Amino acid sequence: MFRRLLMSVALLALFLPAVVLADNIGQINQVLQGNDFILTDNTTNETLTGTTQVYFTYAPGLVPLFGVNQQAATLTISAQTFTATDGSDLIEGGWSGYFKIIDNYNNQNLLTGTFGTYNGDAPTGKGSLNGDGYEMTFADSTSATSTTQVVFTSAYLNFMGSTQHQAFSFSLSNLSPVLSIETDNFLSSATAAGTGTFSATPGPTPMGPEPATLWLTAGALAGFGFLVRKRKLRRVS
Repeated sequence: MFRRLLMSVALLALFLPAVVLADNIGQINQVLQGNDFILTDNTTNETLTGTTQVYFTYAPGLVPLFGVNQQAATLTISAQTFTATDGSDLIEGGWSGYFKIIDNYNNQNLLTGTFGTYNGDAPTGKGSLNGDGYEMTFADSTSATSTTQVVFTSAYLNFMGSTQHQAFSFSLSNLSPVLSIETDNFLSSATAAGTGTFSATPGPTPMGPEPATLWLTAGALAGFGFLVRKRKLRRVS
């Protein structure tokens, strides 16, 4: 009876899926705190662009197969809006675009996100940039009440089940010069340093087994080997 129970547990261990409890995906921090995020007022539209070296840190439970928790990567962001401010607050909506976080060692996609609007959704439903001019937040999230979308992809994470909510937020600091509203009602051109956080609900699952699952699998295989050896010894005796 004990042997059958042990074999059942071992079989179950081989097929256990990776489980992620947290909605947090991970975060980025710039390697050097340079002003690599560039906001440009083009009088009829505005762009937020940048390429910078970052450390990407996966949330607990999302470390790729045989990977490490923190990886050196290159972040590229490109976003655009045609929506001016209302002339009073430092809030600008209507942003759409993409960001990419690419592993420096094997050129794999750690995390890519596209964001914006589809099917004629109102501009206010897109991403937004707002703050006090010294620090700003650039963010967007999937909305359950509109067709606004944030869509994540990754070489290491499976987002098939993460349909309820996907979101990102970049915290922009050290703005230079301090942001103001231009006569065309777009935010003034500036540069900034930044960090970023990313989330999804339900949380994604790793493409391959997590380390804990690998150890469990190894234990299961060892258990099988023990049972086989014990059975052979009984037959010999």
